[in-house]
Amino acid sequence: MDLSKNEFSNTLFFNLTRPFPGVLDFVFSFYDTLNQGPRFKTKFDINKNLYCIDFNVSSNSVDGPIMFILSNFYSFQLSNFTFYVINSPSHSFQPEIISIKAFPSTAINTDGQNQFQLGWNVTILNEPLGFTFGTFEIISNLDSLPRIIKINEFNRIKGNAQNGTYTVYTTIATKCTSQNFTIRSISLSDSKIKYNPLSTIIGTPDETELMIRLICPNVLDTTPPVITDFSVTPSVKVFSLDRRVQFTLSISDESGTGISFRHLPYLLLASENGDTKEIPSLGFSYVNESFEIFDGYSDLPYGFGFNNITISIYGIVDNRLNYASYLTSDLRLLGKSYRIFRDISVKHPYLVSSTPILSLGGQIGLFGAGFGSNRSEIKVLVDFKDGKNFQLIDTDFLSNAYLNLSLSRFFQSSIDVQVFRNGLSSNILTVNVSDYSTPQQPTPTPNITTTPNTKTCPGNPICNNKGKCNLQTLVCECIPMWYGPSCASEIIIIPTPTPQPQPTSETTYVYDSNNITSVVQVIAVRELDDIYNVVNEYQISNWTLTIADPKLITIPTYYYQTQLGNTSTTLNVTIEFFSNQTERQFGGQNISISPSSIKFSMSIGRYQFQSKTNYLQVVMAATIQGSDGSCSSKSIGSGNDNNVRWIKMNIDKTSLYGRFITYGIIDGNVRTIENRLIDDDNETETSQTRTTKVGITIPNFDDSVLLDPDFSNLIDVNNDSNENEICQSKKKLSDGAIAGIVVGCVVAVAILVGVTLYLRKRAKYNREKLKMSQKLKKNE
Repeated sequence: MDLSKNEFSNTLFFNLTRPFPGVLDFVFSFYDTLNQGPRFKTKFDINKNLYCIDFNVSSNSVDGPIMFILSNFYSFQLSNFTFYVINSPSHSFQPEIISIKAFPSTAINTDGQNQFQLGWNVTILNEPLGFTFGTFEIISNLDSLPRIIKINEFNRIKGNAQNGTYTVYTTIATKCTSQNFTIRSISLSDSKIKYNPLSTIIGTPDETELMIRLICPNVLDTTPPVITDFSVTPSVKVFSLDRRVQFTLSISDESGTGISFRHLPYLLLASENGDTKEIPSLGFSYVNESFEIFDGYSDLPYGFGFNNITISIYGIVDNRLNYASYLTSDLRLLGKSYRIFRDISVKHPYLVSSTPILSLGGQIGLFGAGFGSNRSEIKVLVDFKDGKNFQLIDTDFLSNAYLNLSLSRFFQSSIDVQVFRNGLSSNILTVNVSDYSTPQQPTPTPNITTTPNTKTCPGNPICNNKGKCNLQTLVCECIPMWYGPSCASEIIIIPTPTPQPQPTSETTYVYDSNNITSVVQVIAVRELDDIYNVVNEYQISNWTLTIADPKLITIPTYYYQTQLGNTSTTLNVTIEFFSNQTERQFGGQNISISPSSIKFSMSIGRYQFQSKTNYLQVVMAATIQGSDGSCSSKSIGSGNDNNVRWIKMNIDKTSLYGRFITYGIIDGNVRTIENRLIDDDNETETSQTRTTKVGITIPNFDDSVLLDPDFSNLIDVNNDSNENEICQSKKKLSDGAIAGIVVGCVVAVAILVGVTLYLRKRAKYNREKLKMSQKLKKNE
């Protein structure tokens, strides 16, 4: 297998001399003593009438023989085979740390007035291919929660990919405690060879650089934060489809150094049978440094617990690293919720997994719970995704935890299964077909000349030399005080938006004698099919507005809620105005919000899709309008995947800038979403008005969605070239026209003078000729 073009894809075909019922359980794996190699599953190729396994050989492999094994899930070895790798790009040369220096030094004294960075400058040698990426985990002797630092080419401050120095920095809060920082673990690239990257440093002078001692002001604070309020779902029907537990936790540290932003509290649920469940905080609302409100949710496993479900709370930490936890007994003594009622009054059936299935049909077994043993009570429905929706299928065998069906041949890549018992439905289980392969198309003749991908970050020069270009997202990472897609803009301080009856942010300000109005609003929710055709559209109205109490939440915050048409789906929109630079967390990622920004946070409850392949799309519209603009423009930023990441609309130098995150929290997990530009032929764009509509497109989900875009008003300092520019036409003569008129007038005057002189001279000549004729007649 030739690895000169990096990864190599191949297919193993095989057949059996006699039937073997577990053939689709076969896996193909490379021989690996650590049992950590990739595994590839078996499927059946109907066209070739053979079993097959598609597999990839990584470019990490070195030249020479590689053994692989064909086995079932019980690791019973059936056969050993060997293939040979040639022309490997020599990834066996691992990245090597050749120098590490503490930054700014190995001992740091701080006055506790300003936040700062500490870490290491790490020099990495990786020849011949060059270093790509790595991950460092930094801990301290007082804080075991790792600070995870990812490095790539954007962290390189010297050298090149083959031999370069990279920054591994972490930010320390203003109110800190003295501690010693070290590196807990390092992962360099995707190497599978196990070794300690710091082994090259041990025994050298740089070994003394591996620990950084931080000395903070000696502030007497030994009291951890305390809980001021706590609410949690009081009861859960553990055998139903809705087993969600939600909580809100208010924490105060008024007499201390403030609550740590890095440490998020979590709930620990426990029961007598040993079942436990952690529910982490998914986010927090910053009130001030001494008061925060955390919230989170998670779904309990089906049938969780035995009799009681008790609650404990852990992970409450302040900036001095004083930890607090509340056991069940502590919560009970404080008069807070300390248990959740385990409701078993309703028992839905529940599907967990299935045996493999071929598109040829045949037997399929379904594993789960709550099926019962009476066939008259049970119904099994299967959607073959052929346009006929769910069809009733008879059961061949039934027990409380397992049932068996016989299916006819079908032609889709997956099927959906749902069970009803006494009218109560189970969850929908999607079963992927083991032998499905995409129909092959004729291979086109490749073009010899290819056009390279020329997309890069905006700006001329790129990012205007005020930031770095992230080549993965094609977004500029600006240095402080510079903003916008190309780091060419400064923030305009705008007045606090007033609440509107619907989720709309409308702001008017004056710049250079021009009244500028920017409007951002949520206007519709649409259901799309798998090719993005609209199958349902909700022009949402009837909003309920709640204004946050400024005594509790210092950030101006407006809460909106409505339902989508006649459905039971709830749409919540929160609009927040940030007057200062703020760091927020969403989906486990830190997001920097610039001063004078407006953030829209949206949550959508359970929605009944027409099809499991459909999408839901939230449509937002952004408009900027000027009273006397001479030019307007619009630019859109998207990565190589054409997923909209930002929009920017200008009226002369002023602009409305919106950022769209390419992920959301879907059913409690971080998943990719797609931000699509929506064309509207009815929109009129002029030199004084620009509008952009973006559809935040969400894949099919079961329970909930959280989304998080934000918007800012900017003033451009550097004049980047603007796309789609429309300028005001003014009714005045151009310089060329004026010059033409002047020349024309001069020529006309010259001609008039010439004609007049000619006529006068001719009249004089005629008079002289007449006199001469009269004299001649007298002489005769």
